[in-house]
Amino acid sequence: MRTCKDLFDDGLAGPLPHPATQRAYPELGGRVGGRAGQAPKMGPMAHFQTVLKTTAWTLILGLWLASPVVAGDFTTALDAFKRGDVLSALEDFHVLADRGNARAQLKLGLVYAKGQGVPRDLAQAHMWFALAADQGLAPASQNLDLLSLWLTPEQRAEAERLTTEWRAAR
Repeated sequence: MRTCKDLFDDGLAGPLPHPATQRAYPELGGRVGGRAGQAPKMGPMAHFQTVLKTTAWTLILGLWLASPVVAGDFTTALDAFKRGDVLSALEDFHVLADRGNARAQLKLGLVYAKGQGVPRDLAQAHMWFALAADQGLAPASQNLDLLSLWLTPEQRAEAERLTTEWRAAR
């Protein structure tokens, strides 16, 4: 077997590999790149770094692919609501709102405040507006302030009870 030094001496190779390469890969006999078409074997740390990078990129890709699904669910529910499929849309909004989707919580607040497809329930509307407002959704805060003007003391107490129960359950 010819070594890099032999090839270099015959003028068939470029400069000799660094001595550290020869020490790190003695099984290659000083040849850089290993056998034809093979990369040199990795040390344990390099292998760990490769596995870590692969895992990180897999996780990032998975999160990126999953994120449009949640947004798509809200859009799908909103489209169903606009088409008049209120029952299906309300089911989807409830699922999303229970998962903490602030836009779905705002929409449920509007639905209950107006009585669209459900009996008008200002206490339920207040609860959904309060939950969405807690997440920083400005329209929910505005609707909560306006709705508070219309609530009776009994409705306000009911709304606070519902909100407390919902938070405790999650």
